[in-house]
Amino acid sequence: MDRGHSGDPRLWQIVMVLFGWAGILLGCATRHNGAESPSLATAQRVWTSYWSAVEHDDVAAWNRTVHSSLRTAGAEGFDRAVRADARSFLALCSLLPETLAVGGDRASYRTRCADGRTESGLFPAAGAEIVLRRDVDGTWRFFCFGCGLPYEPTSKATPPPPEEAQRLWVAFWGALERRDLEEAQGLLHTALRRSSTDLTTAEMAGEARGFLHQCSVQSLPPLVAGDRARYKTRCFPDGGGGGDMVLGRDGDGVWRVVCFGGCPP
Repeated sequence: MDRGHSGDPRLWQIVMVLFGWAGILLGCATRHNGAESPSLATAQRVWTSYWSAVEHDDVAAWNRTVHSSLRTAGAEGFDRAVRADARSFLALCSLLPETLAVGGDRASYRTRCADGRTESGLFPAAGAEIVLRRDVDGTWRFFCFGCGLPYEPTSKATPPPPEEAQRLWVAFWGALERRDLEEAQGLLHTALRRSSTDLTTAEMAGEARGFLHQCSVQSLPPLVAGDRARYKTRCFPDGGGGGDMVLGRDGDGVWRVVCFGGCPP
């Protein structure tokens, strides 16, 4: 699989901030008000605990706040710029009531942020969401910011529209950022799965963070040729093209990832 863009290693501790795709909550997301979902108060408490731990460089508190699949014993603290970003999120952003969506074992609330930019230059547009994941003990804990709910691929004769391709983009790079090989391989075309053993390396996780932070699928119809669909992407900070994303229709009829970056015609 080709990769045409490298992430900024300095951003390794920020969790997945994307720009402007409110449609990320569509598809597998469902409105949910039952007892099996986190309340707004719970989500707000998790939001505050997470960014406060980052701001105060408290790795122990961070590990208590995040989902068990994200915890690490080897972290040595947070970069100064990331801590400054955390202060911005705490000061400028809040959760929106009535925006709860649930998919699988994840739940999200959209956020709204006042005008401003974080020190790293990355700032979530209105609509970015905090995602909580139900842990093995039943507790809802922080999973990611802006990564969306689980992507549920379906069999279709026509390729997905750009907004759905964006959700696939987020799901794939989010899985690689977390080094979740099982989820990432489920989004890869079967022709690539045997050659995807390098997907859990530290280098790949760093590249995934760059794609999540800086790039998104453009809202242009894909170029379709047979069972392949080619989507244009855009990368910040200059908004320039970030290479192509190519999806292929798999044997089961599901459109999955074939290539990113310098994809052959």
